[in-house]
Amino acid sequence: MTQSLSQRATAAIKKPPQKATHPNPKTHPRSQAYPPVIQNLRRPDFFNTEAYRKQKYRANWTGVDVDLRAWCNAFLRELDMYGIPAFAHNAMRTDAEQLALFKKGVSKISGRGAHGNGQAVDIIHSTLAWDGMTSKDWKLFGDMGKDIAARRNFRLTWGGDFRSFYDPAHWEITDWRNRKPKLL
Repeated sequence: MTQSLSQRATAAIKKPPQKATHPNPKTHPRSQAYPPVIQNLRRPDFFNTEAYRKQKYRANWTGVDVDLRAWCNAFLRELDMYGIPAFAHNAMRTDAEQLALFKKGVSKISGRGAHGNGQAVDIIHSTLAWDGMTSKDWKLFGDMGKDIAARRNFRLTWGGDFRSFYDPAHWEITDWRNRKPKLL
C-alpha cells in the first residue's frame, strides 16, 4: 500500500533526530586513535593571541568556491574543538603569486592551477606551519579533513595523497578542471 503525501510527512516528523555531524572530541574515535598527535598539536593559549586573530584573515577568499570555504570553516572549527590552532594560509592565488611559488620550488604548477581558479586552499597549523609538523600530524589533518568532506558529501582531494608531489597543506576540489566554482 502506498502512503499519501501527508502520511509520509507525518512519518518524517516522527523520526528521531539524526546524530549531530559535529563530533565530541572527548568521545570521538579519533581522540583514541591519535591521542599523542592531538596533544602534540594542541596550543589552547594561542587562540587568545593577536597573531592568531591576524591569521584568521590571511587568505584571500575573493572568487573562491563557496562550498570549499564552508568546508574550510567546518574543518577549522573542528580543529578548534580539539584545541588545535590552524588557519587558511592561502586560497585564491594570482598568476604572479603562483609563478613565484613555482620558481621557489614549493609548487609544481607554473600557470593557473586550482588556487588560481578558486578551487583550492592550503591549511596549516598556526605555530608549526609546514616544517614543524610530522607525517603523523599531517595524517591527522588529512583524516579529519576527509571525514568532514565526507559528512558534507563534498568531493575533495588532499595534497597529502598526491603521488607526484607531497603537499599535505593543500586541499582542492576533486575534478576542479571540469567545473566552475560556485560563487556568491
